[in-house]
Amino acid sequence: MNKMKRVLVLLVMSLGLMSSCANAQQGEGYQLLKADAFLKLVEETTDELLLDVRTPAEFNQGNIEGAINLDYYADDFRQKLEAMDKTKPVFIYCASGGRSHNAIALLQELGFGEIYELKGGYRALGH
Repeated sequence: MNKMKRVLVLLVMSLGLMSSCANAQQGEGYQLLKADAFLKLVEETTDELLLDVRTPAEFNQGNIEGAINLDYYADDFRQKLEAMDKTKPVFIYCASGGRSHNAIALLQELGFGEIYELKGGYRALGH
């Protein structure tokens, strides 16, 4: 019985850890939003940074109006982020969510406190 109890405790702890990892992206100052909520909040917010972290070629094929193209793969990506106003809310997206999600950690490291990511990226908008 004692061995079974330990296995059960380990199982419960593992499930708790997996659950917290799944929600790690939803932290203080960060939200992952579906397309409709993302676009609505962009429209309602003034003086925000709307960042498209796709390549210039991808950006030129279509983008959200008012977005700033900041190529995630560019050598000066970090430097450009460092130069931006960290007090403004940041709305970020890429093609499908990979690059923007990776950029979130850097934004948080640099001190940006209000970050919204488009779940599924630009493709989630049906483009």
